[in-house]
Amino acid sequence: MLREGALEEISDGKLYTPRDMVRADTAGCKGCSRCCEVMVDSIVLTPLDVHHLSEATGKTLTELVEDGKLELTIRDGMLIPVLHGAPKRDVAGNPIRNAYGEELRPCPFLNESGQCSVYKKRPDLCRLFPLGRIYTEDGFSYFLQDGECDHPRSKVKVKKWIADAAIDDERYAEFLLHWHEIAVAMRGQTPNETVIRRVFSLFYAPYESGDFYAEFEVRREALLHA
Repeated sequence: MLREGALEEISDGKLYTPRDMVRADTAGCKGCSRCCEVMVDSIVLTPLDVHHLSEATGKTLTELVEDGKLELTIRDGMLIPVLHGAPKRDVAGNPIRNAYGEELRPCPFLNESGQCSVYKKRPDLCRLFPLGRIYTEDGFSYFLQDGECDHPRSKVKVKKWIADAAIDDERYAEFLLHWHEIAVAMRGQTPNETVIRRVFSLFYAPYESGDFYAEFEVRREALLHA
């Protein structure tokens, strides 16, 4: 759901804080699931996302990969899980496309009614959409993705729109910043399979302490002092 390019090319060119009003409210989408059918492969999952999906499904990351719900890929120097959307095909084996000409690759958590079966535990990028997050020297801000959704939208306070993501919670914000720092550090390293797999194993192993944020910080400290 996040695209590469200059901010002006993919948004209205503005940055928003949690207190700002933004035209992002899709009123529940009213039956539209276009973004869940064509952008699923762009949804990279943080350790917290995987933790939430495990809570929602009762399955580990390994089991979700084995079930075809998720797949592992290397991006920007990191081995990370992403949602896996199997392409829809007709009887002749040709890809099925929507009215926009986009190939349908529905999210594995989209049910037959076009609704999210893990809505309360859905990934962070799904919670934000049609907003995106951009990191700055002072932390992070939000921007309104342009051209991805033509559903009628109304203005809503950013904080309200992303309330389910607990974005105003200090521990959540701290996690986002620390995970971003790790991702940036990995991106700047010379590719090393041993390091890549060690970081993956460290942060994507099950969190079983009952306090995800505290356990994440323990693992982060272990990486910093390795």
